[in-house]
Amino acid sequence: MRAPWRVQRGIAVTRLTGSTTLGFDSIDTVPEFARLTAALGGEDWGAAEAELRALPPDEAAYAMSLIGEIDGIEGFLEEAVRVAPRSACARATLAVRDIAIGWQIRTGARADNVSREQFEGFRAWLVAAERLLIDACALEEAFAPAWGVRVLTARALEVGPSEAWRRFDRLRALSPDDLPAQTHMLEYLLPKWAGSDEQARSFAHDTAAAAPPGSHSGALVAVYHVERWLELDGDEPGRQYMTQPQVIEELRDAAARSVLHEDSRPGPLSVQAHSAFAMAFWLARREEEAAVHFRAIGDRITEFPWSFAFDEASGVAAVRTRILAEQGGGHE
Repeated sequence: MRAPWRVQRGIAVTRLTGSTTLGFDSIDTVPEFARLTAALGGEDWGAAEAELRALPPDEAAYAMSLIGEIDGIEGFLEEAVRVAPRSACARATLAVRDIAIGWQIRTGARADNVSREQFEGFRAWLVAAERLLIDACALEEAFAPAWGVRVLTARALEVGPSEAWRRFDRLRALSPDDLPAQTHMLEYLLPKWAGSDEQARSFAHDTAAAAPPGSHSGALVAVYHVERWLELDGDEPGRQYMTQPQVIEELRDAAARSVLHEDSRPGPLSVQAHSAFAMAFWLARREEEAAVHFRAIGDRITEFPWSFAFDEASGVAAVRTRILAEQGGGHE
C-alpha cells in the first residue's frame, strides 16, 4: 500500500518555500508555524515534533492537518515513525497524511458520484490511519490531537454514534473548546453523514453557548449554517435560508461571544473562525458584517470552509476585495 518513495534531501525544502501564486493557507503561510515549517524543510522530525508539542492541542491539530496536505511528505513521516517508534505524535501525523491521501482518492463528490474503486481506496487509507491512531493513543493516552483525528475517522469509517461520542469525550476532556475536533464532530452529526439536522444544530449551538467568552467555538454556529446552505445546493433555496432574520441574529450573537469578544486572541484558529463568519455573513447578504471578519483575517484565506463555495483561493480573494472596497476597504 505504501509508496516506496522517500523524501530526498532538499525536496521538502523546495515544497515549503512558498509561492507568489495566491492559494489557500498552507503550513508555510501561517506565521505561527514558521519554525515548524523550517524543521520540516530541514527534514528534522525531532525539531518538528518539539514545535508541534509546544503548540496548544487545537493549534497542533490544525498544523498537523496542514502537514497532511503536503504532497509526498508521507515518506518523511514513515521514516519518522521508523526512527521514533514510540512517538504518538509521529504516528498521528502520518495518519493525518494517510487520511488526506484517502480523500484525494475519494474526492469531495457526493457519495452517488463516487465509484466503488474510489470508495475502496479511500477506506483502505482510512483503515491504515485508524491503526496508526490506535497505536498513538495506546502509546500516549493524553495526546489530544490523536483523539481529535479519531473523531474524523469515526465519520469517515462510519462507526456508531456511541463510539464517535466516546472519542469526542476523550478529546474534550484533554482539550476543551477544540475547534478542529468540534468541527469534525459537527460534520459527523450532519444528515449527510450519521446524524440529523436537529442533532447538528443542537451540537453547534450548545457547544458555542457553553464555551468561554472569546473562544473559537462560536464559529460552529457559522459552520452549521454554511452546511445548511450547502445542503440546500446554494442558489435560491440557500439564499432564502441564509437571509432569514433568525439565522442572521444567531450569527451575530455567536460572533459577539467568540471572535469579536474582547477576550478573543489572534492566532491560526481565529483566522479559520473569522473565515467561517465572513463566509456566512457573505451568504446572508450582510456584507458590512462580512467585512469586519475579512478585515480581521487580512490576506489569509483558509480552505475550510471556503472550499464549499470556491475551488480556488482567487475566488475568495475577489469577493474579499469587492466587499472591502464597497465597505471602506483596509485591514484592521
